[in-house]
Amino acid sequence: MEIKNIANLEGLKKGIEAELFNLGYKKVKSTEFAENSLKNSKIFAKSYYLGKNIYNKNQTAHFIVSRLNSKPLIILVKWQKKPGTIDEKFPFIVSNLKETTSFQSLIVIDGEGYSENALNWLKNQIDEKLIEVLNFTEFQKWTKSYL
Repeated sequence: MEIKNIANLEGLKKGIEAELFNLGYKKVKSTEFAENSLKNSKIFAKSYYLGKNIYNKNQTAHFIVSRLNSKPLIILVKWQKKPGTIDEKFPFIVSNLKETTSFQSLIVIDGEGYSENALNWLKNQIDEKLIEVLNFTEFQKWTKSYL
């Protein structure tokens, strides 16, 4: 299923979910993910509780995806149609991913509301914890090789 003309955050999340289904993943409840991911099956969950963030508040990931012979992958989804506060949120997002979780993660970002400088900064944060920053089209290509 090819998703075109994604217009908002919910559409982007639906596109990611559709891509996971296309790759043969099965959706499970987030409360069942940890137990089922040990069975080396292709599963994912939405709204997965990650624990406390750097401000000691609850945080969730949009998606958690099982990977064979590796820890699960966290996917965060960001959409901004018009310029706004998304650029200012990037350092907070990166700090949480790197300091408070044990998972590798990637960020899928789309829309036109983030600045090029902020996106470049975000991509410069890629390392062993934050493994990719992709738009939806790039995510679709990436999944075929890495999931």
